[in-house]
Amino acid sequence: MESSESDSMVLRILGLLAADIDEHPGRLKAVDSELLARINSLVGDVQIDLTEPLCRDDE
Repeated sequence: MESSESDSMVLRILGLLAADIDEHPGRLKAVDSELLARINSLVGDVQIDLTEPLCRDDE
């Protein structure tokens, strides 16, 4: 996927997210420190390489 295609896709997703927030603002919830600690306990030490494909088929 080229950069312009990727940018376009990100903009579309952000647009959908913005529209959903506008239509349903009551659904927004803050991330509290307890949830953040739980997330960090599950994935905080996971090392990733952002240049690697997610699976072999993506190469």
